[in-house]
Amino acid sequence: MEPRILIIGIGGRTGSMFANELNSVSNVIGVGLDKEIDAIASGNIVISAGNLPPKTLNIQTVRAKEYAHSAKNLAPDYIFAAVRNPVGEIIKNYYRPFLGQKKLPVLILSQNGLSAINDARRALLDLFGSAANDAGIIRVSLLNPVDQKIENGKINISYSLPIRLGFGPVGNTNTAKIAQVFQQAGFESKQFLADEIGAMEHSKLFLNLIGMAGAAAGLSVNDSFNNPKIFQREILMLREYIAAVKKDKESFASLGGYPIGQLAIVLQNTPLLVLTLLRRQFLKVYAKGHNNKPKDLGEIDYYNGEVIKLGHAVGVPTPINEEIVAAAKKRISA
Repeated sequence: MEPRILIIGIGGRTGSMFANELNSVSNVIGVGLDKEIDAIASGNIVISAGNLPPKTLNIQTVRAKEYAHSAKNLAPDYIFAAVRNPVGEIIKNYYRPFLGQKKLPVLILSQNGLSAINDARRALLDLFGSAANDAGIIRVSLLNPVDQKIENGKINISYSLPIRLGFGPVGNTNTAKIAQVFQQAGFESKQFLADEIGAMEHSKLFLNLIGMAGAAAGLSVNDSFNNPKIFQREILMLREYIAAVKKDKESFASLGGYPIGQLAIVLQNTPLLVLTLLRRQFLKVYAKGHNNKPKDLGEIDYYNGEVIKLGHAVGVPTPINEEIVAAAKKRISA
């Protein structure tokens, strides 16, 4: 029997991508606001996946304002929170209809940053108390950049194929069923054990940080790497993060074909001048799995902001990351 997956945030980039890719191997229901649901109903959301011909997103949907009345009847196996940070209040809203219910849907989190798991745990504890342990959590680290543009009056959501991601359980959550779903959908997925989730998250943040020094200066990732001064700030930014992770006695994991642990050692121990001379080689390696899509400064608190929080917690100074956050927020407000 196909699992039933409610995707919260349908119509957005990540929610639409996962809905499109998972719909053929599971019972997907998208939950979204009126604007997004109307766009789906009118055929105005188009999916461009890899080299496949563009197709209209065709998915069963529920309007967010009607969700509370229909949630129990939907009986989802999973609630996939494909929404932006912070997730706490959103999770409360979509789990509240299940108060008093013995079996709770498993929560899937795909947000950027290191805060999502703790935010989700607090939200579930606030709602269910000790019964929150009955709601498992699966962490997903998506590696495909997803773009969204308005073209000819339609919302075009595009991404590369195959879908590449890391995933694993938080605590004792059973991941066998979702692992099978990902495999059947043709995902290039790597499963991590519960005690490896921290390393997976640190590696995903490492990849997300690349290009943020340039983005705060109004540059693309390519331009960041081609500019020696900005590239050096990228390296110094990453060195602060690596130092904080090390001080926290945490580690990195290989993710999406990138050996982040070995790369971190190279960046920490190779003279900055040598790294600068090799910057175009680094760009070639990074560009294999990423396009030159602009970095999202709106997520700065969950990129460099996470480094600052970790640095404060473990006593590692993060002045470069602090400067990048300040520059990014100034650019956003300009």
